[in-house]
Amino acid sequence: MGHRANYIVIENGRESLYYSHWGANVVERDLFWGPEESLRFIRTQRKTDDWLDEVWCEGGALLDLDRKFMKLFGGEDIKYDPYFWKAYMDLLAKSWTPWKVEWAYQGILDLARGAGVSDETVLASRTSPRFPAELRALVFNMEGKVSSGGVLEVDGAHYTLAYELSEILPLGLSLLKALPQKPPPLFLGPEPPATGAVISTTHKTIRLWDFTSKPMYLESLRAVWPGWRVELEPDLALTQCERFALLCGWSPPTAKETLQQLKAHLLHQVESRALTLESLRDIHGEEADIAVNPLAGEDIRPQPTVSHQDYLDRLLKELP
Repeated sequence: MGHRANYIVIENGRESLYYSHWGANVVERDLFWGPEESLRFIRTQRKTDDWLDEVWCEGGALLDLDRKFMKLFGGEDIKYDPYFWKAYMDLLAKSWTPWKVEWAYQGILDLARGAGVSDETVLASRTSPRFPAELRALVFNMEGKVSSGGVLEVDGAHYTLAYELSEILPLGLSLLKALPQKPPPLFLGPEPPATGAVISTTHKTIRLWDFTSKPMYLESLRAVWPGWRVELEPDLALTQCERFALLCGWSPPTAKETLQQLKAHLLHQVESRALTLESLRDIHGEEADIAVNPLAGEDIRPQPTVSHQDYLDRLLKELP
């Protein structure tokens, strides 16, 4: 149990590695408040020499003090909502001025490479993906009963998918054969699509967007789409969502609604998630056979030195 994160600080060319057992799904909150506050937070975490690998690391950040550069990934809702993600990254850039901030699209692999650590340190062994035999029934959202996991355009034809693109695109060229000859009715649920792609068979290109931070994702796709150009294009996300909104009669969130959502999210008080043997026995009973990772009892959350409400209000006033 836990939401494990690694934080890396580079100062004077030297790397310091930190570990949090519970920080991955709130990393976008913890590290929003500018370089000084974020660095203070990271330095209260457990120092370590051991990198998490891609299986265990669900979030983290690299702070390079020498270059004034920060790269992060993690969170929960943010990576599945392109409107929320874009608003967050725009506001984060203002909060961290004059630093440069980026999203780690390859997760812990991006952080390791930024610190000069070998890929093998953080990559797990890889296996070929398996797909259900009834691909079309499971993949294509034909009955409009589930929210869209992704949106796909192939040579001008439009599809809403019941699964994310990362579960579909690894089919490689066989995906094109599995596409229904007549696209089924389009459906988008109340939430925005989580991923999207545009495929051109004429130009042999796949342009995709995905904020869930998967190491070696593009490399793995290029291997099963030989001779094709596969590129990540984050700026495609909102453009494609707007196209599907018109086709589906779906109403995307307004900028005002998204900022209100973001403000509430950032100001939400994160309570300690630390678990102890005693707290679990209170839930499951004294006789329960329970073992607890000692690190699960550690969720270090220092008090902020600035009012988050005032800080955020000042940032929002600077928006056009």
